[in-house]
Amino acid sequence: MKPIQEKNGSWTIKERVKCNDGLYHAMTIRGYSRKRDAIDDYENQVEKFISKWDTKNAITRAKTIKDNTFESVVEEFYESYKLKNKLSSSIKLRGVIDNRLYKKIDKDTITDEVFNEEVIRNWKNWLMSLDITKKSVNITMGVMRKVIDRTIRRNKVVNKDNANACYLVLENIKEDEKKEKNVDFWTPQEYTRFINSFDYDDKFRVVFEMYYHTGLRCSELLGLQWKHFDIENMTIKVEQQLNNKLGLGKGVITSPKTKNAYRIIKLNKKFYDYLMYYYKNTFNGNAEDFIFFGSKPTAPTTIRDHLDKHIKISGVKPIRLHDLRHSHASLLINLGADPKMIMERLGHASYEETMSTYGHLFPQKENAILQLLDQVDKTEDCVLSIR
Repeated sequence: MKPIQEKNGSWTIKERVKCNDGLYHAMTIRGYSRKRDAIDDYENQVEKFISKWDTKNAITRAKTIKDNTFESVVEEFYESYKLKNKLSSSIKLRGVIDNRLYKKIDKDTITDEVFNEEVIRNWKNWLMSLDITKKSVNITMGVMRKVIDRTIRRNKVVNKDNANACYLVLENIKEDEKKEKNVDFWTPQEYTRFINSFDYDDKFRVVFEMYYHTGLRCSELLGLQWKHFDIENMTIKVEQQLNNKLGLGKGVITSPKTKNAYRIIKLNKKFYDYLMYYYKNTFNGNAEDFIFFGSKPTAPTTIRDHLDKHIKISGVKPIRLHDLRHSHASLLINLGADPKMIMERLGHASYEETMSTYGHLFPQKENAILQLLDQVDKTEDCVLSIR
């Protein structure tokens, strides 16, 4: 992009910008006093232009759809949802709408014909016949309930009694009892065998050292940029993730999984020194580069391939990539960490999540403490006998 200087001496940005509709649209921004100001402001203006065009496009689309069709009320609900929720959540909702609402119900059907007991019951029966979990069925029915609720509140259905009757049809079904989480992990000895199968300068060794010593989720680890590494305070800041589960064919940088996932993780001295060694040999001055590796983040499949390869080389028991996170938690428990500290370090949404995942490991720690108490009691007996 090269700014154009006007006759009056000011500078103008003229550019054709590709928007989310896949088309290029002309953008003109005038009135910059300096060429440098236009260059520095370019990316900001492009982002604003795309956002403005998307809004305009959505309004135009909504106007072309009849107000009382199933599609119109669903799309209104979707546009409203997008304004209040994360990108990842909006993409998932889009999938539910396209694959589970529009697949069975004609978009052009008027709302009064859609929102009656018979149609909704047939749709629910079809939904339950799909090869999806009961939880997914309930989530999808929840979306339909919200669409119906919005339709009633905005007076886009004539027979409100029929629409209200649909709520009874859409009551949640009983979900299967939650299975215990499969928590597998390596002992420190097993991890040592695994990590020693890498050369010291192997960049993938750094990945697994980071995994084991911080307990990060894979998405969080692959979303780390050098700007998140605080050298002075020996910390890593988690404020984004590489989300590969949106069905887009590539990873997208999004906000972390939960509010508690925003956190700062302190690094132990030994791992910090190793990360500094990697930093000095890798960092090229661009803090926006990903720690793993460079201008573009690494795909999780690449990390899994190296995990499997070195499991075979080292001869340790096979585990999943996520089990390295469990290995970190197990290590913390054995070192005496309490559940709250583990919850905060791992970025769990709640104390209950921590205990449901790792609670079975704490009795082992309790037994070790009881043995220590027995040793104290023996000492006290000895003191008493001397007296």
